[in-house]
Amino acid sequence: MSNGIKWKWQIKLVLLAVLAFPAFTGYPLGIFDQAVIDGLTRGWVGYLVVTHITMGLILGVSVWAGCLAIAVVIMLPVVFGGAGISYLFYLTGLGDAAGPADYSGHYVRLCVTMLTVIPLANGLISVVPVHEVEKRLLMRTQGVYRREKAALMFIRVFVHIVFFVIPNMLEVVREERFKSKQIESDGSDDVYAFTDPLPIRYKIGRTIRMLVYLGVGGICASVQYIPLWAEEIARLPDRTTRR
Repeated sequence: MSNGIKWKWQIKLVLLAVLAFPAFTGYPLGIFDQAVIDGLTRGWVGYLVVTHITMGLILGVSVWAGCLAIAVVIMLPVVFGGAGISYLFYLTGLGDAAGPADYSGHYVRLCVTMLTVIPLANGLISVVPVHEVEKRLLMRTQGVYRREKAALMFIRVFVHIVFFVIPNMLEVVREERFKSKQIESDGSDDVYAFTDPLPIRYKIGRTIRMLVYLGVGGICASVQYIPLWAEEIARLPDRTTRR
């Protein structure tokens, strides 16, 4: 279970593609359209559960957990940031007069959709042996097509983001949450040392700073080695000009 089913990667790719079919076509999710809560139907609840159980069996727990972690990192600022902005517009009178009752269902549906579709997309990519493909392209003596060079750059960036950038970001989040708990427990923050509990504006500001830091840090770390990789890949012999 930890390593997934011992099948060839082509079979796993086909199974995950079949599993992704309802997300892109809506069938048969539309049949089970009874609402569980506002914005969420039984079809999507069942699809979410089936998707993650199947991914755990096919990919293994560790790979599935990584795919889910990536989805959570992407989902949190989109859903909660969007909901927060919508609520801010409501408070200032610039948004819909109906308020949270009008848009809450949208963000619930968006959250479930992202937690289903993004892990599936990550799973589809993760089953492809990217290191083997990269090795074959780098060692090919006949030269490399231009589209293969582009694919090689994509592989480099994708592997770097998945296996280096995102784990480092998750480690930062873990450490910051630990520090936040210490601040709230012993009042070690200089500004709010005598405030219990901490003001909500302080918590919101701290969360916004963390999201900005993660966004900027993630982008910088993702593009850090692109110039080096671009120069290395550009030196590969072009197959169209090779004799």
